[in-house]
Amino acid sequence: MKRKIIYYPTIIVPSEWAKWTVLYFDKVSSIIPKGVDYKEVVNPWNEKDFKIMEILMEEGEFEPTDPQHLLSQREKWANREILIKEFKKIVTSNKFQSIINKNWKRSSIIWKVHWDKVSNGIYEFLHEQGLAEKDKNSWNWILMEEKTSLLYMSLLAKYLADVNPDFTVPGTDSNEYEKIIYGAFSHQNSFISLDAKFMNVLPAPASDVPITNILKFKRKRRDELLYFREVIDRVYQDISMAENEGEIKQIVLSYKEKIEREVTKLRKMMKEEHIKTVLGTFKSLLDIKPPVLLPTLGVSLSGLPLEVKIPILGITATIQIGYYLVDEINKQRAKLRESPFAYLYCAEKEGVI
Repeated sequence: MKRKIIYYPTIIVPSEWAKWTVLYFDKVSSIIPKGVDYKEVVNPWNEKDFKIMEILMEEGEFEPTDPQHLLSQREKWANREILIKEFKKIVTSNKFQSIINKNWKRSSIIWKVHWDKVSNGIYEFLHEQGLAEKDKNSWNWILMEEKTSLLYMSLLAKYLADVNPDFTVPGTDSNEYEKIIYGAFSHQNSFISLDAKFMNVLPAPASDVPITNILKFKRKRRDELLYFREVIDRVYQDISMAENEGEIKQIVLSYKEKIEREVTKLRKMMKEEHIKTVLGTFKSLLDIKPPVLLPTLGVSLSGLPLEVKIPILGITATIQIGYYLVDEINKQRAKLRESPFAYLYCAEKEGVI
């Protein structure tokens, strides 16, 4: 089974984000409806990103994700209905209504969403809410209020990841919508998850490293990259199976030296191949397996967040484990997907938490 990451919210994937994700995933993707000419959205400010994306396509490292697999196929109908329900619930919530731009039509920031990305009934709902209208200059596109557009694309990526036959996670270079998409609206309709942050841990190519050099390194050092990925997977799995906060701390501490060794090893190998690196941050929400941990966390969260420092070649990296209230609807999705962990995977630049 391949491991894939779907970028959101835009069709064109930012080049810096693509350069590090291509190292640790088998496939990089973005949401592109079948038959859409993505060159329509190429502009002077994303032309560099598009060129990187074209190289990844030619090299077989990029694979478009067609939203119609979710929105029209009969066997995916349940997921489609849950997506619509969740989207409408968030849009009509007081929390979301407080952050949207009521005068968005007069704003200089108006987002365009392709018709083939929008499920039946969504446009009509948003039009009634005053948050979307048809683009008079191009019938292929819908104009949306900025935050509404970003919300919809974030949710769409989340559900498309679930129905993908490969192990797939949604990814982005901004965590602005994390709380809205995953966070609980009330304690009654929520469950506790663990929030795992690996800050300044992931060896990532610097922005000026050519994508061809990165692909060459990936193919040459595939075994080492797969092993590093396996180490991180083991951390996730062991933490999700912990039965108390003390065990979580013990697990993180036990992996501290191993992560330090593997990160140091990868950075040295990249240096040998003349690939400059930075240390990036990544994060996931982990599903808690043993039910015995839930009442412990629900009564007392004094031990979390837990922070463990890791010195890596003169830079202080940090593993932080905290708690997170997740909306109940995500548990339904997890059961449909039968996924052991990884509700969220998100990348950020070095030093930005």
